[in-house]
Amino acid sequence: MNAFLAYGLVMCLVAFTSIPVTVQGSENDKSFYDCKVYSKEEDRPTEKTECVHDYQDGLYYCKTWECEVPSCPREEQVDQEGEPCPLCPGTCTTGGKIYSVGETVSCNDRVNSCGCISTGQGFSTLIATNKYSLCGAPFPIE
Repeated sequence: MNAFLAYGLVMCLVAFTSIPVTVQGSENDKSFYDCKVYSKEEDRPTEKTECVHDYQDGLYYCKTWECEVPSCPREEQVDQEGEPCPLCPGTCTTGGKIYSVGETVSCNDRVNSCGCISTGQGFSTLIATNKYSLCGAPFPIE
């Protein structure tokens, strides 16, 4: 299993505060900063997205992304089963962005570090993230 997929499956929420946040939008189109908000797990997107579940308000906060275009010709690109973005030999992808083998970057959640070990083989630290860091929202001050 790809490390980025495993990371998505084990993500959990660290509750920093009990201060309520404002979710804006209609019942079917809610947003919170850079994220879309879903009340039911089955309604949230499952591809090209990263989500966290806030156990205090019961909502799912999801940030979607698009794939960067690989720099190599299509005939050299690598398609990986279970991964939505093609990549070039010597690269990895996370959150739609392409990185070189040996490179370590900040993950989409702005908390964890992601890195590229070999073509298509990445890793991520498993520090818990939350809706504030994922969605680019300021942390509330009590």
